[in-house]
Amino acid sequence: MGRPNSTPATFRVSFSGRLSNAVSVSPNAPLPPFRRPTPVAPATPVIPIPQIPQNLSDTAIGRDMAADRKMIQTTLATIQAKVAELSRQQAANLDGLQNAAVELALTIAVQLLHREVSADEFPVEAMVRDMAAELVNDTPVTVWLNPDDLKLLERRLGGQRLLSGDDPKLVADDSLQRCECRVEGGNGSLVLSDPTRHLQEIRDDLLRNLADARTARTA
Repeated sequence: MGRPNSTPATFRVSFSGRLSNAVSVSPNAPLPPFRRPTPVAPATPVIPIPQIPQNLSDTAIGRDMAADRKMIQTTLATIQAKVAELSRQQAANLDGLQNAAVELALTIAVQLLHREVSADEFPVEAMVRDMAAELVNDTPVTVWLNPDDLKLLERRLGGQRLLSGDDPKLVADDSLQRCECRVEGGNGSLVLSDPTRHLQEIRDDLLRNLADARTARTA
């Protein structure tokens, strides 16, 4: 008994993906040998490289850096100005202290001189001898003193000679202040002594030297 005639079945097949190496054959044809597809390595992902801006100042970081740099420069300039001002103030203070020291030294010296005079301790004989020594071979010598200093001289000498040669002529002069002395030689040579004025001259010389030193320091 023969088989009944049958109609070949028809199938519809759909593929969700793309077929690779697919071969179309007739229904009665033998299947071609199976070929395993060659594995394909997955593509290496491309990681985008961030682009560095050519002008950093156009970025927020660049603007922040510029602001910080400006702030630092401003701060440094302020510090430098303060240091310079402090240096000037210290120099001015030092100058003032130096001047004050000179004035104080003069005041103390004058006070000591007046104290010696008031206590009749001023070495008037030494002053007269030093002045007379400047009039070498110019005799006779005449000495003018304040009346109180003349009395002090006589007390301090106690009868001793004033000079090694001829004693000078001693004259009281009311126009002379205490510690002032005028010595005149026989030929008209004249020597004047004023300890207070001499101290003032020393003071003026010191202040002038200090001023010159400051000028040289700032030049």
